Amino acid sequence: MSHPAPYPVRLADEITRQLGQLADHLSQLPPPQAAQVIARVLDLDEHQDTLKHVGTQPATTAAKPPAPAPLVVRRRR
Repeated sequence: MSHPAPYPVRLADEITRQLGQLADHLSQLPPPQAAQVIARVLDLDEHQDTLKHVGTQPATTAAKPPAPAPLVVRRRR
């Protein structure tokens, strides 16, 4: 007869499952909101101001594509 998994192992399995669910949800959130959720979950007191700042920044705009270089015309002499 097999022994049931000890409580710490079951707890670790449940935490792993919930972290997977959290990762799925975070991937669907806008970056500022995701940063706020991460800050709340991890409770990193020493980085709280930085995480709040990141969470309140406006979304960045798409980078402007570089302008094409002008064509060089070569003339024969």
